[in-house]
Amino acid sequence: MTEDSPNTKEIQPKSDASIATSVSADSIDTLDSEAPTIVPALTEDSQADTKKEKKPKKKKAKSENKKRRATDLHRGTNRGIGTMFRVTFQNHIELTGLADNKANTLININGIIISLVIALVSPRIAANAWMMIPALILSIGCMVSLGYAIFASRPRLITTVINKEMVIRNDAEILFFGNFVNMSSEEFQETMNELLGNRNLLYDNMTRNLYFMGKVLERKYRLLKYSYTVFFMTLAIAVVFFIGMFIGMAGYNPLP
Repeated sequence: MTEDSPNTKEIQPKSDASIATSVSADSIDTLDSEAPTIVPALTEDSQADTKKEKKPKKKKAKSENKKRRATDLHRGTNRGIGTMFRVTFQNHIELTGLADNKANTLININGIIISLVIALVSPRIAANAWMMIPALILSIGCMVSLGYAIFASRPRLITTVINKEMVIRNDAEILFFGNFVNMSSEEFQETMNELLGNRNLLYDNMTRNLYFMGKVLERKYRLLKYSYTVFFMTLAIAVVFFIGMFIGMAGYNPLP
């Protein structure tokens, strides 16, 4: 075929404008389908406004804490003060239990000795008169030691009439049952609410209660000291008299 043949179709190239139009349309559709959802973020101005709103609240809280600390007599941390009171009260309770156990031990020992003297020595005093003095010393000394031990372990209740006004004025403490036993239930509840709402008053009551627990412990251990001392001296004197009387009655003379 020749170049001038009518059946020959001439292929005309597309223009640059049409190509650009088709490419841009396809790319826009693709970008629209793949574009993620954009969450609006806080601008710098909104963040600055939020910080400005928080600053006055922090300053106000700091100023209130400073005022409270200035008027607070107990400036330690709540956890530290609570630990101190808990450990101290626990130690006092353990010392009280130890004192009661010691007193019970002395009561049992002195009671056994007195019973043995009465049951075994008394019937033989008529035949052995020299045993009377050691037995008498042992009996009297054990009775005195027993009395001190009983007084050390004896419950001691001291009741004091108090009211709500006295507790609020910090003139009395309400944590000991001997003090609030004379109050009505309503008055006791109101006083405890006032006490729990006042940090200084609460700690003062706990400190005063701790002091009186120490006074009770001091009395217990003082009486126990007397009881142990009398018991030891009684045994020593009774043994010395027993040996001396036995040697004298037997006519033992070590010298030639």
